[in-house]
Amino acid sequence: GGTRRFAALDVGSVSLHAWAQLALTVDGRVVVAGGCATLAPNRGLPCAAARDVAWFDPAVLAFSAGTDLEVSRAGGTALSGADGRVWLLGGWDATGARAMQIEKYGAGPSVILDDDHGAAAQLPSGAVVSGFAESGAPPHADVVSWSPFAMSPAGLPGASLRTGASLTVLQDGNVLVAGFFNGPVAFDAVNLTALGVEDVFVAKLSAATGTILWAV
Repeated sequence: GGTRRFAALDVGSVSLHAWAQLALTVDGRVVVAGGCATLAPNRGLPCAAARDVAWFDPAVLAFSAGTDLEVSRAGGTALSGADGRVWLLGGWDATGARAMQIEKYGAGPSVILDDDHGAAAQLPSGAVVSGFAESGAPPHADVVSWSPFAMSPAGLPGASLRTGASLTVLQDGNVLVAGFFNGPVAFDAVNLTALGVEDVFVAKLSAATGTILWAV
C-alpha cells in the first residue's frame, strides 16, 4: 500500500527513470527509454510517463543523453532492430492511459504507428511479430508482422490469439506465446477452456503459416 516515489536518478546530464524500456542495440550500446516521471500510487502503474532517453555504453561504463521520445512511455516493450533503431510499444503515456502508439526510435526522425500492440519479438527473417490485449474488452490479440514502417497481417496469415501476450522466438524460428484467456477458446484446432478468470496458456505459433502448432 501507500505510495512509491519514481524520481529520476541523475547521472551527469542524463535522467534515468523506473519502468524505463531497455534494449541492446546492434552497436553494443543499451538504450534506456522513458519511464515513470512522477509519483504514482501502489505499484506505480499506470504512472505519468517521461520522454527522456539515455544511452549506456558498456565499453566505457558511461551514460549519454539521447534525443527525447516523440511519445511519452513507461513500461511496455523495447525491441532492437537490425538497422540499429528500436521499436517501443505498449506501456502507459504521460496521462497514465495505455499508450496507443508504437514508436521506431533511433537515428533520424521517429516513425510513429497508431496501434496499441504491447508485446513483440523479431523473427530470423527480420520481420516482427506482435500481440496485444485490448483494454475494456475480453483479452484478445491478433498476431501480425511488421514491415519496416507499417503493420500488416499478411506476414502471419490468420493468426489470432486471446491473450495478454508475451512473445519470444524459439531456436527453430517459431514463436512461443504466453498469456491469459477467459472461457472456451479455440486456438486454431486446439480447444481450451479457462479454469476460472484469466487462466494461463502457452502456445507455439508457426512463423511460416501463422497457425497454432500446439497450445496448453
